Amino acid sequence: MKHGISHEDAEEAIQETLVDLVKIMPSYKYDKARNGAFHSLLFKIAQNKAVDRMRKAKADADKTATKSSSHSMNRIGSARAGR
Repeated sequence: MKHGISHEDAEEAIQETLVDLVKIMPSYKYDKARNGAFHSLLFKIAQNKAVDRMRKAKADADKTATKSSSHSMNRIGSARAGR
């Protein structure tokens, strides 16, 4: 994992980047004054996909932690009730 993204998420982000790029390319008109270099466009799309993946991974981890914490509290409550 580098910069908070797993290898699998990085591969998915690359695939999503390429899909977005294929969608953009038919209407893409290069204008250096307006768009900058093509690699800047590609980098920005990839960066956004990686950030989206990191946010999703954090949200999934938070859900798992919440469920785990809730499950542990239920077990403690059940154990105390059984005294």
